[in-house]
Amino acid sequence: MKILKIALCLLLIVSLVGCKETDRQAAEASPSPVETAAPTASLTPTPEPTLSPEQLLEQRLAELEQGFEDSRNELAAGAWYTAEGGETPSFWGDSLYSTAAAPVQAEAVYGGLFSFGYINDGKVSMIGSGLGSREQIEAETDVAGLAIGANHLLLMHGDGTVTGYGNLTFGKCDTQDWAGIVEVEAGVWHSVGRTHNMHAVAVGSNDYGQCEVDGWSALIDIAAGLHHTVGLRYNGTVVAVGDNSYGQCEVEEWTDIIAVYCGANYTVGLKSDYTLIACGDNANGQCEVGGFTDVIAAACGAWHTVVKTADGELHYVGANTNGQFGAEAELVSAGEYIYGTETEAGPWFYLSQVGGIAICYDTTLEKSPLRADLFCTYGHLPYGAFAAQDFTMKTTALPAKIARQNDAVFAQTGDYIGHRGNRKGVMIRQGQLLYDENKTSTMAFFPDGTMRVFFQEEAITAEELLAEGVSDSFSFWPVLIKDGAFTDNLMEYSEYRPTSRSAIGMAEPYHFISVVTHCQYGMTYIDLAQQFLDYGCTVAYNLDGGNSTSMVFMGESISRVRYNYNEMIGQRSVSDVLMFCTSEAVPDENDPYLQEPVVNAPR
Repeated sequence: MKILKIALCLLLIVSLVGCKETDRQAAEASPSPVETAAPTASLTPTPEPTLSPEQLLEQRLAELEQGFEDSRNELAAGAWYTAEGGETPSFWGDSLYSTAAAPVQAEAVYGGLFSFGYINDGKVSMIGSGLGSREQIEAETDVAGLAIGANHLLLMHGDGTVTGYGNLTFGKCDTQDWAGIVEVEAGVWHSVGRTHNMHAVAVGSNDYGQCEVDGWSALIDIAAGLHHTVGLRYNGTVVAVGDNSYGQCEVEEWTDIIAVYCGANYTVGLKSDYTLIACGDNANGQCEVGGFTDVIAAACGAWHTVVKTADGELHYVGANTNGQFGAEAELVSAGEYIYGTETEAGPWFYLSQVGGIAICYDTTLEKSPLRADLFCTYGHLPYGAFAAQDFTMKTTALPAKIARQNDAVFAQTGDYIGHRGNRKGVMIRQGQLLYDENKTSTMAFFPDGTMRVFFQEEAITAEELLAEGVSDSFSFWPVLIKDGAFTDNLMEYSEYRPTSRSAIGMAEPYHFISVVTHCQYGMTYIDLAQQFLDYGCTVAYNLDGGNSTSMVFMGESISRVRYNYNEMIGQRSVSDVLMFCTSEAVPDENDPYLQEPVVNAPR
C-alpha cells in the first residue's frame, strides 16, 4: 500500500504539471516545485501481464491523464447547448458551435442567438450575434485563446494581452491593461484571466465580489459562472469568491483537483483519480456527477453538465429542456448538423461548412414573427430558385415544394417574378439575367457579403451589377431600411394595413436576418422596418407577402397558414423563392409533409 500511495502522489504531481502547455512554459520562466514530464501513454494500451497491481494502477492513471490533456479543448457547454470539438465537430441544443481540425483551442457560450469561435494558426474564425464586428474580430492575429460570454468576447494573444468585444456593460471588456495572460474565462457579466506567474485578474460586475481575486496565487486553472469565480491552485485545492446563495463557492474542503468548471450557479471539479465532485444549485440534477469514473473532460452549461469518459462516450446530467443532451441532434454528413422539432414552436438550427441557420419565434414581441439568422461564408450567399428548373417564370409551386426540388435547407418568399406584370426591375438569378428594367427598386447580394438596395431613381442596371459580381438580385417594394434608417419612400406605404410580410435585412456582412410574419398577427411596413432596426440591421428589403408569405426549413413549411377570420386559406403557389444552403437530407418533393399544406390559395 505504501508503494500505491507513493504512486498516487507522484501521479497527482505529474498530472498537475501537465495540465496545460502554458503552465509548462510558465514553469520554465520561473522556479517550479516539479519538473516531471507528463506521461504520454495512449488511452487503450494492452497491460503487460507481469505488472504489479500498483504498476497497473499507475499506468491507468497515466492513460487517463493523457486523455485529459488531449481533451481539454474538445468539449464546451453554453447556457442551452453542448458542443464537442475535434476534426468532426458536433452540437446539441439551442446553439451552434464548431471547431476546425486540430490543433485548435475553442470556447463558446450562448450569446443572444448563438455564437461559436475557433482558433487555427493564430487566427480566430467566428459566427455569432452581438459580439461586435466579425470582420474586425477575424482580422485579429496571434490569437492563442478565446472565451465567449453571454454577450461579450475575449481574445487572448500570444504576447499575453487580451482584447474584448461586445456588450461593454459593467466593464467586462476592460482588459487593455492585462499582461502576461495564459488563460481567459468569460462569465455572464465579468471576465477573468490567469497570468503566467499563476495569479488572477478580473474585470466587470462585482456585485457579489466575484472579481476580488487579487490575492490568489499558484493557480493552474480558473472558471467563471454567473456571479462567482473559481480558481484551482497548484496543490490541488480550490478557492472561490462571489455569490454563494446556492453553495457554489463551498469548495474549501476540496483536494486532489486537477480542473474546475462553472455552471450558472454551481461548480464542478475533476479529481486526480478522474472522478468528479460538485457543489451548488442542483435543481435540475446538474451536480449529480459523483458516479462517473475515467473522466477525461467535462463542461458546464447554465443548468446541465457534460462528461466525457476515456472510452469516448459523452454523458449528461441536468436540464435537457432545449435538447442539450443531443437526443434531437442529427449528423447528416461530415461537418453538417441539424436540430429541429416537429412542433410549430421551434427552434430550428443548421450548421455546415458553408453556413449556419438559426430560426426561432421572437417571443419578445406580441405578434411573434419568425426570425431567421443566416450566417454565410465567402462564396455562399442567399440566392433565388424557381418552381421550374429552366426558370420558366409562370410555373408555380408551393414554397416548400420549390425548396425540396432544390434541396434547400432554408427558403422564404421571393419576389414572385412570374406575377409582376409590367412592374419589373433588375432581376438576376444564379448569374442569369432575366430582366433589366427600371420600374421598381432592386435588392442585390454582393460577393463581399453585403446586401445593397437601390431606389428606382438610382437607375441601377444589370450590366453594373453583373460587373461587380452579383449573381442574384430581386425587385419588389418597398425598401424598408437603408444606411441604418427609415427610407423616405417608406412613408408612402404608411397607411397599408397589417398583413403577412416577408422581408430580409443585413446586420453585418455575411449575416442576414429574415423576418416572416403571419396574417393573423400581421405587421405594417412601418412596424416591419422598425423590427429590422431593432435587430441592428443597416439595410432591409420587403419581398412578396400576403398569401405568398412562407418560411421553409428542411423542406417543411414552419410559418403558419393564412386565415380569413375562421376560414383556413393556406399558402399560395409561387414562381420563386429566396433560399440558402443545400443538403441531401432535405426530403424529396414526393415525401409526405409533416403537416399537409393547403395549396393554391387565391391571390
